[in-house]
Order: sequence, then C-alpha cells, then structure tokens
Amino acid sequence: MKIDIGESLVYSYLRHVKHCSIVQINWKPSGNWVTNPEHLELSSLEFERIQRHPAFVEIFKTGFEHTIRQTEIDVLGIDQEDTIYVANVTFHENGINFGAKTDTRNRVIKGLLRAYLAMKIYFPGKKYVFMF
Repeated sequence: MKIDIGESLVYSYLRHVKHCSIVQINWKPSGNWVTNPEHLELSSLEFERIQRHPAFVEIFKTGFEHTIRQTEIDVLGIDQEDTIYVANVTFHENGINFGAKTDTRNRVIKGLLRAYLAMKIYFPGKKYVFMF
C-alpha cells in the first residue's frame, strides 16, 4: 500500500501533536457494519437539508446511501477525550486543481460534507474536527 507524504505528515501530526491514540489512514465505512437506524435517519435528513440549500445544489449528484458508501477519509484520528479528527489531504505543487474553479470548490465541499455525514452515522455524539 502506497502512503502519500501528505497523509503521512497528518498521521504524525495527529499522533504526536494532537495525541490521538488511534489513527488510521484511508478510513472507509464497511458495508457490513450495523448502523443505528436513528443515526442513519438523522444523517439522511441532514443530507436532504444540505441538498435543498441553494449554495449546495451542484454538490451531490448521487443519493444518500451511495454518497455515504463512497466516503473515504485520508486520515482519521481519535484522541483520549473522544474527539474525532477527520483530515482530507490534497497536495498539488501548483495548487489544487480539479478542473474549473467551481469543480474544485465542489469537490472540496463534497468531501467535507460526506465526511461530516459519515461521522454522524458511525461516531454519533462526538466532537469532530474537520481538516482539509
């Protein structure tokens, strides 16, 4: 498995600066995990609320279940106070560029929102710190 240098730096930061006792690179939810229906429903309602907001109309092109299944967090850490650190790491020598500026903006926002929704399902009631 290839580890990106950016992910490795964030991994070390979470372990040694944020004192996370659990850190995982390339975290993804498993389709085999049993989820609490209430947490799933609350996250689904949040997804629908986000979808209706005019600023986010172009962000998600798939439904809720597919969106959650596609979640991949570059580095996830949990500290001893149960704070969940969620980091999406992107590095490009000449700046982040996923096409047009709106495409780049939408991809960054989509990744953060997808991570937020997944955290509400799999780590409900915790404090989250999202990093990009």
